[in-house]
Amino acid sequence: MSEEQKQRPTANLLYFSPQHWGEVERFTKFWNTTYSFNRLSQKRLRGILGHFNKASHLFQIAKRLEPSLEIDEKHLQEHGFSPAHNAKELAAIIESIFCEQYSTLDCSRFVLHSIYPNHKGIKKSTRATFQNAYESKIDNRVPETIIKALARTEDWYPELLRLRDEITHSNVGYAHRDKETGLICYLHDGLGTPNRSLVIEDTFHEIEKYFELINQFLGVVFQELNRTLIDNPIDQICGIFGGRVYQRKVSPSEAIDFGGGECISFKWFDLEENPNCPLKDNCTAYTRAKGDPPSHG
Repeated sequence: MSEEQKQRPTANLLYFSPQHWGEVERFTKFWNTTYSFNRLSQKRLRGILGHFNKASHLFQIAKRLEPSLEIDEKHLQEHGFSPAHNAKELAAIIESIFCEQYSTLDCSRFVLHSIYPNHKGIKKSTRATFQNAYESKIDNRVPETIIKALARTEDWYPELLRLRDEITHSNVGYAHRDKETGLICYLHDGLGTPNRSLVIEDTFHEIEKYFELINQFLGVVFQELNRTLIDNPIDQICGIFGGRVYQRKVSPSEAIDFGGGECISFKWFDLEENPNCPLKDNCTAYTRAKGDPPSHG
């Protein structure tokens, strides 16, 4: 092995793991067997998981911030007031989570419009698209499963929309820990009723509720979109091993586990001067690409 090869990074990153993909991630891997998305549509498609994961990361930060509310509470007890710096930080994170959850839906609507651009009811406006679903105004050429998935959000999408609109375009809210329940409450005087501010008595539970509902919605919609994919093989990255990118050619139906498809990188890593794929001895895609070994009689 040359000195250059010895100095190459040795970390291995596995990319091709279809048994762990959700429906959205699977679609992001294979959409171009069927659809021609422009650059903006591709960015919005990636944004679905991007914003969902960002909201998840922010939620973890919110949980870590929760104990810091004790500092505000102690300051209030000792001095009769508190600047509530920690509560304000937590409120900012909570509001960012709601906005990121909404952005997940916004990106998914954009992808639907890219696929069904001339279909009645699938609009460039997210709120208009969902409202059309509630009023049964979606083109019946759109798969019924997707139409029903849009319509079923009527119980929760409008409230998330109101939260997002107020937080983004108007004032912000407040967060504190309820003395009796110990739960994190979120209050917003721009929402609710004329006589009473919006009060979310268990904000973390509300956030988890939206995560579950959005995840269910995306699962149904993108499972249906995955059914529309043409089963043609395309290049996929297997992983990055020792700083080198390894690939295979695989079709959607073959992407079941790590053995799917056929290796295409063997053409260079089988050469004596190049490092081998560290997984080749247990990789069906490699043995399939190489063909059956010759028989000896």
